[in-house]
Amino acid sequence: MQEQTPEQALLQHLTQQAPRHLLLVAADCPPALQRWCDEQGCALTCVAPGEDPGPQAGGQRFELAVALVPDSDTAARLLESHQLGVIRNLFSSAIWLLVQETQQAPRSELLALGFSRLQHFDGPGLSCYGYNLSSYNRQRSWNTPRYWANPENWGKYRW
Repeated sequence: MQEQTPEQALLQHLTQQAPRHLLLVAADCPPALQRWCDEQGCALTCVAPGEDPGPQAGGQRFELAVALVPDSDTAARLLESHQLGVIRNLFSSAIWLLVQETQQAPRSELLALGFSRLQHFDGPGLSCYGYNLSSYNRQRSWNTPRYWANPENWGKYRW
């Protein structure tokens, strides 16, 4: 069985998500991604790593953001500029990130931002991480008014 390449994983994720508006954080746009966007009629907005996405985004939210980080220096710049957090909070509720995994620090910082590791590619030493707001913080049954003190008075009195 042949192992999946990072490009194939990205295209598979794009096909599953089927975004109409895509934010790309990368130094340059891969031809396969540009071709996919052209075929699917997806609007592509490109931003360089570490750059503020605000001016290019024009205040819109994207269904998906893709960040391609080829080396650890770019990953450090991306994390230091808080660009991933800004994109997560303001511009997109789903992010797919491809990063060179050479040191432990980026991994722990990504996990702290709410990313989960989706796949590791042994050959190039790359890993893809994902963040999706809809599945990030699931609703817990114990954290509802049903289990609070005096639930029978909920909504009846002003406390």
